[in-house]
Amino acid sequence: MFSKIKAIPRSRFEVLQSRVEVLQSRVEVLQSRVEVLQSRVEVLQSRVEVLQSRVEVLQSRFEVLQSRFEVLQSRFEVLQSRIIAVPIQM
Repeated sequence: MFSKIKAIPRSRFEVLQSRVEVLQSRVEVLQSRVEVLQSRVEVLQSRVEVLQSRVEVLQSRFEVLQSRFEVLQSRFEVLQSRIIAVPIQM
């Protein structure tokens, strides 16, 4: 099986070796870029978690405010009914 393999000229081998080195270098650059992108994704995920937490806090505050508003509205209605029930004195 190995007897059928032809030897390639040294110059051709050097060209191929050079191309392999260039490709390896490109792979290293791409790996570096992937690492940078992964770190950016982690930062973004962290920011999303913070924002989700803030939204939950705001929702909770809104519910409290809504409840307080309903109480105030109820009190206002009670006061309004008392004002209407009091006869006007002249």
